Amino acid sequence: MRIERAHNIALLVPGGIVHFPQRHLCPDDFSHAEAGEFEVLIGSPSSVILTTGTFVLTVTTRSSGPGAGKTEERFFLRKSDVTMTEWSEHCVQVNDLTIHYHRAGDTAKPAIILLHGVMDNGLCWTPVARDLQADFAVYMLDARGHGRTGGALENFSYSVLAEDVAAFIEALDLQKPYVFGHSMGAMTAAVLAAQAPERVRAIVLEDPPFGDEPQAEKRDGEPAPRHQQMLQWILSLRTLSLEERLIVARKDNPNWDEAELAPWADSKVEFNPEVFHHLQANIPWREALARIACPVLLVTGDPEAGAIITPNLAQEASRLWHNGEVAHIQGAGHCIHRDRYNEAMASVQAFLRHA
Repeated sequence: MRIERAHNIALLVPGGIVHFPQRHLCPDDFSHAEAGEFEVLIGSPSSVILTTGTFVLTVTTRSSGPGAGKTEERFFLRKSDVTMTEWSEHCVQVNDLTIHYHRAGDTAKPAIILLHGVMDNGLCWTPVARDLQADFAVYMLDARGHGRTGGALENFSYSVLAEDVAAFIEALDLQKPYVFGHSMGAMTAAVLAAQAPERVRAIVLEDPPFGDEPQAEKRDGEPAPRHQQMLQWILSLRTLSLEERLIVARKDNPNWDEAELAPWADSKVEFNPEVFHHLQANIPWREALARIACPVLLVTGDPEAGAIITPNLAQEASRLWHNGEVAHIQGAGHCIHRDRYNEAMASVQAFLRHA
């Protein structure tokens, strides 16, 4: 495969990840490219990742004309020894919406559903899905109002989000899948396990929004006070180009794997900001935990780094559930598996093996 220019790539360094916008490549611009090995995801992060593989980039230069004093760079991507991975993209009609999702892994294996946090989308789980797909059929859903899933927002609540997932499980006839959720997705997983225990085998809750502070009541049609700042931030971010959003992602999240950045950047323009006008501020999480019978893993980070769950909240949670455990990941903020990927995934995979 020969690539003379690549599209939407601000920086290429060996060991990085390159996203091409389509399978038939029409690249536009390489910048700051270095020779080396790259992992290449063919397919827009906002649609389907068709192929995953490792390629070698070779950079050569030549004069563009006698005495012109200019150079023209040519770039070649040569496929090296790789295992090609096909991910599929689907939609399913449930309740009042069409849920958009990606699937990885063999459907004959146990199913695991990955539920993202607010403002993210299903492909924000890309590194996690790549690590789980050998042992599971992995389903990465776009939640209501996120990614490419639409749906009404007037009655948006964790109960409705949980009903969406329960309907998804029924529509695909999944047999008691594992459910791994982050933030909003973690609270959705908890409510799902409480409301429909027959649907779920075990749940992983990564820094769910368990609140212990009294929250000011929100006015009808207005975001809750603690969501106002998030709304202004996302509206500001949406004015930026993809390249500018990637710069923000790298600057604000220096510990994240490069594979996290493009889906994160894409998800912010796919997200419907109206969600913040309906998102619950006060969540009856204690009642939900007390009703959960399946195994639970609560993954916590450090509040001083931005995590929500404090040691006191984790202790209280452990007194409420019937069969749970806590994995604390030191040094991680709210996005625990992104901040400390290896440590978080070691705990999650150990739990999945015995749950």
